[in-house]
Amino acid sequence: MRRLQVVSGVELVGLVNQRELNGRRGRVCDFDNRRGRYIIDVSGQRAALQAANVIIPSGTRAMVTGLVTETQYNGLWATIQGFDRQLLRYTVKIGQGKQLRLRLENC
Repeated sequence: MRRLQVVSGVELVGLVNQRELNGRRGRVCDFDNRRGRYIIDVSGQRAALQAANVIIPSGTRAMVTGLVTETQYNGLWATIQGFDRQLLRYTVKIGQGKQLRLRLENC
């Protein structure tokens, strides 16, 4: 069974082929498992985007994926605490106290 959280208020960033969408806000409405992309609704227009192009708002639960050095956290659920725009990293909290700094594509 696939679980998807509909998330409003995501921000689109770093798009090269659809630059006009950079800085716009949208809503995650689906996930394309085959292509590994979020389906984002931006004012009625749909875009299939990589996780590296979507900033998820604080308070959202996200699964940790793709970690190479701290693989024990892959597959665990975390809560996004904030996003550092300079470092392009989320601060996420796992469980009762473990905090990680993750790239966009790792949530």
